[in-house]
Amino acid sequence: MENEFDIIYDNSIIEEHPYYAKCKSDMMAISAKDYGDKYKFDANVKALDLDDLEKTFQKSSLDNTMDVAIGIRPESKSTSSILLIEYKMGYKSINNISCTNLKSKVRHSCDLLQSNSQIYNQIQFFVFSESLYEQARRYFNQKQRSKEISPAFTAISPSLLAGSIHSKDIGNTHKYSNYDISSSIFKHIQSCDINKVISTFQYWCEEQKKCGYHNDNSEQIYIQGILKPMWKNFLTQNMVKDEDSMIDIEILLDEYPWLNS
Repeated sequence: MENEFDIIYDNSIIEEHPYYAKCKSDMMAISAKDYGDKYKFDANVKALDLDDLEKTFQKSSLDNTMDVAIGIRPESKSTSSILLIEYKMGYKSINNISCTNLKSKVRHSCDLLQSNSQIYNQIQFFVFSESLYEQARRYFNQKQRSKEISPAFTAISPSLLAGSIHSKDIGNTHKYSNYDISSSIFKHIQSCDINKVISTFQYWCEEQKKCGYHNDNSEQIYIQGILKPMWKNFLTQNMVKDEDSMIDIEILLDEYPWLNS
């Protein structure tokens, strides 16, 4: 399924939020609390940990909050919003999904943040495992047709979400979209296929090198701007254990040292 989302995150929205000191985190760290390193999200995306915020206020059950709030700019640089995300990768069946629970989480999170935030009301993401995602998406569509849940409630897989979010300084007037590049890498990170992760980085490094042959420096800078934070995020996951993969990484960095710059 082609990704329909193109989400520009802006860490300054979160870092300047009045609750940031109470519950600062990032997308990967919040996932790791429940799922360890099984799912790979970009640790560069700053977030409010809404469970931690709920503990601070101690207003109600922790089940009544979403997990993650990130800052996004959905329309222009003058528009900032908070995007709500709930990690449900531990669900084994759609029978575990409760429409009442979904609505309660969004409503309570909005109540918790509303006075200090502009909540993005066009999408709220509920992230299901790769194996359950398609079933969850159909379930959401069915419940939206019967008007049991909001049309903004969106089921998504970890790899689709990870491939949809990019920084505000990456444009989309290029030969390759951010999604083309990032999703091709993230899908192998999610499946822990280290050889394919490295070979896909190699492919995109070669593509940016080809741009230099055509004196297209802006395209080179654009591709490097996407790959460098993804490379850093990949290395921080400590996924590489075998000697052959370590050698492959050394070879890649010898040829493209800018990855570590």
